[in-house]
Amino acid sequence: MNLRSSRGGRRSGFGTGFISSLTNPKTGLFFLALLPPFLSVSPSLLDHGLMVVTVSGCILVYGVMLSTIAGRASHLLINDSAPDVIDTVSGIVLIALGITVIAL
Repeated sequence: MNLRSSRGGRRSGFGTGFISSLTNPKTGLFFLALLPPFLSVSPSLLDHGLMVVTVSGCILVYGVMLSTIAGRASHLLINDSAPDVIDTVSGIVLIALGITVIAL
């Protein structure tokens, strides 16, 4: 695994994520399912504005947290032993889940 070979900078990653979010039909369906219960029958412009600001703020906080965690994790993944550690931890988690399912 070579994390240093990525091309482009921050703008390239932002652009890719932005296009991916815009073309993802699940995003639109999520908002169509989520927003109507929170809007009144005749919402004002202020209601729409508050909803947009709230959703945008939540997405911003999530994105910053995710990029911070990914940035810190990338330093750990550069090591040659990282795939072995990931395989071991994944195996332990899957075995524990299997035992839990059998026990239930």
